[in-house]
Amino acid sequence: MGTTNESKTTFHDTLQVRLVSDFRKSQAWYRDVLGCEVNDWGHAIRGGMKLILQQAREESDVRPNAASAKRDTYPTDWTGPDLGWDKFIHVKSEEFDRLEQVLKASRA
Repeated sequence: MGTTNESKTTFHDTLQVRLVSDFRKSQAWYRDVLGCEVNDWGHAIRGGMKLILQQAREESDVRPNAASAKRDTYPTDWTGPDLGWDKFIHVKSEEFDRLEQVLKASRA
């Protein structure tokens, strides 16, 4: 059962829902460390990165994705990440080192 382009609903944006253990602290981190626009609904947006922060019921509900299975069907010899991932954000390679420094400094 195929659909034509005329009958497809337009998807405008995708926002990942991110469960957090401390809503206010997470809002501050996304705003102050990553420089996102953050509102009281929990939307955290910077460029093409768009999230909705939601308070988890229990801290144990906040957990990263498990590692995915390796696969050899990528168009390169890369077989996939070694760790679990739940978001992939494109940044320019020349800006990566600066971002890494910002993230490391936020842990201090």
